[in-house]
Amino acid sequence: MTLLNGNAILAKIRDKVITANEFIKRAEYTIRPQYCKGNSGTEKKIILNSLVAEKLIAIEAEDSYPLLKEKFFVDFIQGKQEQLMRQMLFDEEGLSKVNLDSNEVRKMFSLSGRKYNINYFLIPNDTTFSYVTNSIGKGTSFDRIYKALTNSDSLPSREVEYFIAENETIHKAMYSDSLYKDQVIGPIKISDSSAIVIKVNGWTEKIPITDNDIRTRAEDVKEKLSYEHAASIYTSFVLNIMKGKKLEFYKSTFPALVQLASKEYYFSIKEKENSFLDLSFNNSAGEIKSLGVEENIKFLYDKAVFTFDGKIWTVKDLENELKIHPLVFRNKRFSKDQFASEFKLAIADLIRDKMLTGVAYNKKYNENELIKRNTEMWKDATVALYNKYEYLKSFNTTNVSWLEVIEKFLNPFIDSLQIKYSKDIEINTVLLNKIKLTSTDLMVIQYNVPYPVYVPAFPFLTTDNKLDYGRKMDKETMTVSE
Repeated sequence: MTLLNGNAILAKIRDKVITANEFIKRAEYTIRPQYCKGNSGTEKKIILNSLVAEKLIAIEAEDSYPLLKEKFFVDFIQGKQEQLMRQMLFDEEGLSKVNLDSNEVRKMFSLSGRKYNINYFLIPNDTTFSYVTNSIGKGTSFDRIYKALTNSDSLPSREVEYFIAENETIHKAMYSDSLYKDQVIGPIKISDSSAIVIKVNGWTEKIPITDNDIRTRAEDVKEKLSYEHAASIYTSFVLNIMKGKKLEFYKSTFPALVQLASKEYYFSIKEKENSFLDLSFNNSAGEIKSLGVEENIKFLYDKAVFTFDGKIWTVKDLENELKIHPLVFRNKRFSKDQFASEFKLAIADLIRDKMLTGVAYNKKYNENELIKRNTEMWKDATVALYNKYEYLKSFNTTNVSWLEVIEKFLNPFIDSLQIKYSKDIEINTVLLNKIKLTSTDLMVIQYNVPYPVYVPAFPFLTTDNKLDYGRKMDKETMTVSE
């Protein structure tokens, strides 16, 4: 996708704006419906009309809308804003301080086209680790070690690619140097409790041919390396923030809390509650937004569960914090007897993020225009989605396809809002025509954050392909500050 100016204003609806950058992300980073999946002028108008409709519904709701006063909604929006603020802190304290080595870029450029085919097996970090290490050192074959451990000849296999997210330690082992066929790597510790052993079966190599291919590969490699180095720099920054601070758990409370929280965690994986926000924005399982059903856990609310930096946290304090920042587990797969240790790590990460959020507030990131605009995007999208379902309750939509629902019930509703607010809408049609979109289905997810979905789901609000409302923007180069 190409764009001359990412923060140029594409549409203005009263005090709300849709930038070209937001338009592209809402179109490219979520799955669009078939009726506007392409790059034609008609399809881009449908996309813009859908995003404008979202803003119109939010304006119509105003401050009196019941959802805006709901605690779960307020907490959700606060959580999204604070996650954005921490991302900005990472950009400032990590990404902006990266200086790439051109030799490293060239080396990774040459290795990044490799797609490895591997066999692998996981082992616990106990005596098995030493056994495997010694066996490899003695020249015992990979296959024989695996069979001795599992009594099986069926080796797990998979492919590994440079640009596909992997465990950082595994990725570094696979792409630090050129590997050879049948090379055995490991054991590599990938968590506190497990390690992996890898055998390279071979690889295919994708070689960039055209100038555009070469340029794109180089840019992608630089971006990936920049984020890897930024993460290392930022880790040092975080360690300095946390230096001298101590987290201690109360033995009298923590085991009981673990028992209740583990039930909530494993229930959420197997039988995720179809809550409004989960359905709307595809929040993933494996997070904890609550320590358990209130009736089962309220007897612990006033109990101290841990101290951090001299402050006592009760179970209720922790429960309240989870409504803003759901717990995120470092490891997504672990046995039930490992839950307590993983739970402690997740709480430690929650406290770390709370400290970093405090730093971000001190830097007044909450007043930053980019943060405010992205937070408003989530707020408007949520209000629009909620209001759509409320509006449709007055119609019989049983056995009616979702496309018919839009055309029969939602199109007239959105048309009425376009007419009502027409004088308050400005559209930059010149910029709209310059935007180029792909038709590839893509769902962008962030890892190891409380709210993993990058942008709100595409708003299924209208199939209208005409810009027969509002007026042409006076200043076609109007932008907003970042």
